[in-house]
Amino acid sequence: MRKQPQHNLTFGLNNPIKKPSQLAGIYLFYSYGSKNRKKRRTDIKVEARYWDNKKRELKNGYPRYNEDSVKLTEYKKRCFESMPKLIQGKMLPISAFDAVLENKPIKDQALNETLISWLKTSDKATQVEKFTDYIKATEGHLKRANLKQFTPLKFSIFNDSNAVGKIYKCLIDSELQATTLNNYFYCIDSICSKAKNMVLKPFKIEFKIPSVIKEKKNPRTQKD
Repeated sequence: MRKQPQHNLTFGLNNPIKKPSQLAGIYLFYSYGSKNRKKRRTDIKVEARYWDNKKRELKNGYPRYNEDSVKLTEYKKRCFESMPKLIQGKMLPISAFDAVLENKPIKDQALNETLISWLKTSDKATQVEKFTDYIKATEGHLKRANLKQFTPLKFSIFNDSNAVGKIYKCLIDSELQATTLNNYFYCIDSICSKAKNMVLKPFKIEFKIPSVIKEKKNPRTQKD
C-alpha cells in the first residue's frame, strides 16, 4: 500500500558545514512527501558546533542560548499550531512560513489574491489577467447557481473532492462551450499547481476535462 505523504515543518542548517566554527543560519524547512520542498531562513545564526542536528535544537554553551532558545521554542509552537491548517488544506506552505516566523495570522487565501500578487512579479502578465477573468467568471456561475458558499474561490475548497464535484457540475450544467470549460478547469488546476496547494490539479485528478477538438478544414477545390 502506498504511503500517504505528510506535511512536515523542521528546523536545521542549510549550508554544507566544512568546519565546526562555521557560522550558519538556521532555516525552517517545509516538505510534503519527497516533493514540494521549500525553505526560509530564520533570524538565528550560530556556529555549527552549537546546533544539535538530531534533536533540532541549540546546544548548551552557545553564547546566546537563553535568548535564541526561547525564540526557537516559540517558532516550534507556531509550527504545531499551523500543522492542522496545512493538513486541512487551509494554508499554503508560504503562509505557514509567515505564520511561524513573522507571527502573521493564518489565512485561507483566495485564488484571486494569489493572482494579484503574481501580477506584480510575473513576466506573463497577460496570462495572469486572463486567469483573473476566468476565476471571476467561475465565481459568477457559482453565485447564479446558489453556490455562494464556494465564493470567493479559496485553495481549501479544492482539497475537498465533494466541493470540487459540485463546482464541476455547476460549470458543466451552465452549457458553456467546451473551449470555455477547458479554460476554466485548466486555469484552476494551474493556479493550484503553481501555488503548491495540497491537491495540485483538482479537476484533472477527479474529472475528465472536456476536450477541445479543432475542426479540420476541407481543402479548397479549384472552380472550373
